Amino acid sequence: MSVILVSPAGTMEKDLRNCFWWSLIFGPFYFAYMGVWDTAVISFILAVVSGGLSVLVYPFFTEKIIVANYVKKGWKIKDISVAAFESGATGKLRCESCGMPMDVDEVSKFDLRYCIHCQDQATGDLKSYQEVRDSSINAAMKFLGKSREEAVKMTEEMMPKLARWKNK
Repeated sequence: MSVILVSPAGTMEKDLRNCFWWSLIFGPFYFAYMGVWDTAVISFILAVVSGGLSVLVYPFFTEKIIVANYVKKGWKIKDISVAAFESGATGKLRCESCGMPMDVDEVSKFDLRYCIHCQDQATGDLKSYQEVRDSSINAAMKFLGKSREEAVKMTEEMMPKLARWKNK
C-alpha cells in the first residue's frame, strides 16, 4: 500500500512508500524518527529480547502502525493504493463493512478498511450487522432508486461477500 499523509494544517507531508525498507534497515530507530515513540520503545525491547528476530517482522506492519498513529493525531490520507483494498468498477476504495465506495474524506480515521458511516469517528465502535444492513437498504432506496424489496435483495446478496461479514 502506498500512502502519503498530510498534516492537519496541510503544510507537511509524510511519504510512506519505502517504510517497509526503512523499518527493515533501521528497526526501532525508524519508528523513533517517525515520532511513533511507543512502538519504537516496544520494538527495541522486543529486538533485544528476541536477539534481533523481531526486526524482521515489524516491517510488514510498519505502514499500518504509522498511518494509524498519524490519523489519530488528525493527519489526512492523501494517496492510497487501491490495490490494497477491495475495489469495484469505480476504482474507488470500498468499505469492508457496507461496500460503499469511499473517497479519502470518507475513510474512517480509526481503520482504513471502514467508512465513516460504519465506524463511529468519536469512539471507533463499529455498527452491528443489523445497523449496517438497514443503512444499506435505505441508501439503495434513496440513492439508487430501488424498491424496498430490490434493496433488501441487493443488500442480502452483497453483505456476506464483504470482508467483515465473510466468516460470520
